[in-house]
Amino acid sequence: MISISTTEGVAKMSEPFADHQLCQSKNIQAYFDDELDSTMHLLVERHIGECPVCNAELGALQRLQALVGLAFRGQAGLSPVMH
Repeated sequence: MISISTTEGVAKMSEPFADHQLCQSKNIQAYFDDELDSTMHLLVERHIGECPVCNAELGALQRLQALVGLAFRGQAGLSPVMH
């Protein structure tokens, strides 16, 4: 059984998600923004693949990016940085 609770933006989970220290919005945001060194990038990537909470957070960031891109489409001179 998996239990999930959040405190101050940090998701805490019981096993099998032993890497719960990676369950921090700042790590998911840094992964999304490609700001992590290669080792941390791989750790967070693996964690996202195993953690439904972090996977959903990454999905939300990707959807937000797509919506912002649509909002800027067609406006001359305005183009957000896309990943």
